[in-house]
Amino acid sequence: MSVQPPVRERWATWNGHEPEAQPPRIVAFDIETTSLKADIGFVLCAVVKPLDGDPVILRLDDLRGDSGKPWDDSALVNTLVEILASSHLAYGWNIRRFDIRFLRTRRLLLGQHKTPRMVATIDLLQVARRFAFHSNRQAVWMESLSRYQKTEVIGVEWVRAMAGDREAMDYVVQHCLADVMGLEEIYRHLAPYIAQHKPVIEVL
Repeated sequence: MSVQPPVRERWATWNGHEPEAQPPRIVAFDIETTSLKADIGFVLCAVVKPLDGDPVILRLDDLRGDSGKPWDDSALVNTLVEILASSHLAYGWNIRRFDIRFLRTRRLLLGQHKTPRMVATIDLLQVARRFAFHSNRQAVWMESLSRYQKTEVIGVEWVRAMAGDREAMDYVVQHCLADVMGLEEIYRHLAPYIAQHKPVIEVL
């Protein structure tokens, strides 16, 4: 009877990486988009931060797809997913219902699903629901457990960023970055409880 290799080795090999070549890496991530629905919106920016490492910022005005069109997020989405797939664990807030679904849909529409990637994930919102905070919004948890605070979502800044305004994109990026910095601090507080949650392997 054959024995299946550990999950980490299976998804590493499936993603085209050698397990031994992958340093243990846990990353926080967040995306900012033009809509809550991926068939009528696209990704403006993303931030990925390895635990104890420097954040990686991906922004659409620096990562246009080959078409050069302002809404072509193919290069950004592909780069983000490759980073997540190379990690041992990716975590975020409400990623199961939003970020993962959005990225999966974008890859489908962009034709990137033909080279699917596996990502091991933990949704901190699911962990948060084991507690009795008055709200499980990320902003509330950041107010209680993080030095960082969520910035305001100003609609006009998102609209300007969609149109290619770099100053507006700077604002959107800083909003995303604050979320990710706060996520890492929440993760550290929740680490003993996260151990009780099995990672969900998502296919993107």
